[in-house]
Amino acid sequence: DNLTDSVAPKISPQRNLVVYTRYFKTGGTSLRLIDLKNLDDIPIYSSKGLNVAGSFSEDGTKIYFTSYDGKISKIFIYDINKKSLESVYSSRSRLASPVKTYKNNSIAFVSDEYGSPQIFLFSLENKKIKRLTYKHNYSTSPSFAPTGTHFLYVAMVSGINKIYASSIDGADFALLTPIEKSFEDPHWSRNERFIFALSKESNSSSVYLIDISTLRYTKLFTLPAIMSYLYIE
Repeated sequence: DNLTDSVAPKISPQRNLVVYTRYFKTGGTSLRLIDLKNLDDIPIYSSKGLNVAGSFSEDGTKIYFTSYDGKISKIFIYDINKKSLESVYSSRSRLASPVKTYKNNSIAFVSDEYGSPQIFLFSLENKKIKRLTYKHNYSTSPSFAPTGTHFLYVAMVSGINKIYASSIDGADFALLTPIEKSFEDPHWSRNERFIFALSKESNSSSVYLIDISTLRYTKLFTLPAIMSYLYIE
């Protein structure tokens, strides 16, 4: 068996599929899809590079993912029903985290083409790109509200990962974690009243629920291990 570690799982909005990345012992990765009904584990795309999914489309029929071969990064859309693959954007910069935005037939992604990671909006109709984050030198992990009006992201401030919420035009902007603790992988609740986020300690990881209106933090659980790739749908 040439397959080894499995990372970066994402579950579909319908909660019937999981996409994840599996490493090859000989190098490279395979992006794979698990049907939770029958537990079929199907390879979608394999290469000598790194292939990581960002999210499913809202209807669960497509997967947005990036592929990096060491020189070129590409954003792909995989159509689950048609079993077809489309490359929609490529760059010599590192691309990551292509996610659904719930409106305007667009996806968001992270790119370091300006020297540090920033979040961009990509139109699937006219292929135009719009930069969304300007306020920080390091912005990553976008997550869009179900209404599509605001998005969460993580910015590094004085060595601490802070979670911010912003409207698409940047006019409505707020810090959601004004404490001396780093958070990662923020995700909206479906009613947009709360966010889920991951925080790591030296030998443990905790998942928090944060009330957006009061900024009250509730620790949901802690595991005695270092967790990565929190994803809540």
